[in-house]
Order: sequence, then C-alpha cells, then structure tokens
Amino acid sequence: MTGREQDILGIIESNPFVSQNEIAAKLGLSRSAVSVYLNSMYKKGVIRGRGYIIREETYPLLIGPSHIDIRNICDPIPINGVHTSVNTTIFYGGPIKNTAE
Repeated sequence: MTGREQDILGIIESNPFVSQNEIAAKLGLSRSAVSVYLNSMYKKGVIRGRGYIIREETYPLLIGPSHIDIRNICDPIPINGVHTSVNTTIFYGGPIKNTAE
C-alpha cells in the first residue's frame, strides 16, 4: 500500500462513513484523486464493498470441518517470570488443509 493509501485508510478507520469529499479536504486532494486511490484499495482487497468495509483478516477464511494445531514455543528461561519471546506456529489439517495452503 502506498503512503497516501495508508493516510486514506487511517481516515476511514476513524470514520467508516466519511465521504470522498471529506477525505479529499483532509488530505488536500481532489475528489477524483481520492476515488483513484479508493479503487486501487478495492483491487488490493484493503477495503471491501461500499461504505469502506475494511478487510482486517490476515488469515484465510475457511468454511467446513477443520483441525488446527497451534504450537507456541517460549524462551527457555523467563526474565523476571516473564517469557519475552514466543514463537507461534499454526498447522491446518483435515478437509480444509489444501485450501489453506
């Protein structure tokens, strides 16, 4: 995402019902320039549908039976009783495994 698209996304996150004219005024752009950026963001899947529905998932959406194993590996020695580093791995299994991959 470009820097300008990130600026627009920030505005949309604070007010999902903001108009293109309002975005343009806040960023000092023309409404048509904002429209171009929004279309690019639609194509990239950053926003979906009218009303700027933001796509927040960073994982596949899978429907059907599944097996998911989650493995966390912590520091071997905690510092002051707190593990400062955790490595999480997710393994997909079952009928959805090939879809997830």
